Amino acid sequence: MKQFVIKIRNESKGVTLVELLVTVVISSIVIIVLANILTGLVQFNQSEKLRDHQTAEMRLVIKMITTDVRRSNTFEMNSSALTVNSRTYKESNGVIYRNNEVIARGVESLTFNFKDQMLTIDLKLEGVNQPSKVVTTKLFIGEGVAVENLE
Repeated sequence: MKQFVIKIRNESKGVTLVELLVTVVISSIVIIVLANILTGLVQFNQSEKLRDHQTAEMRLVIKMITTDVRRSNTFEMNSSALTVNSRTYKESNGVIYRNNEVIARGVESLTFNFKDQMLTIDLKLEGVNQPSKVVTTKLFIGEGVAVENLE
């Protein structure tokens, strides 16, 4: 038995330096590739969360404006501002204001158009690593509602 153990020790050469270096290089490449994939996924997730947040914010803005318009008998407007029930909605430098109070950010433009008893609201979002997105809503304004076009 003693001779068997001695024979195994003599035949076993162990790991050479070259084998160790090859293993380290291959492991490093795999780790770098995995780290890049993980970083890309995290950045994509963050941009999607930001886009979802912006979209939800824009839906809320549209809902606020449409609720005010539906409850009103009169409103004043031009292409860049809408006044309903003593509340003025306007966009300036990527921010939407309601009576000078910030209600949304990340907007490229907010426009209002009234034609043939139809109020059209176009809200264009700033792109988040993607082309800009436009949110549009149209409201039918029935007879008896006074509309003053300030343009």
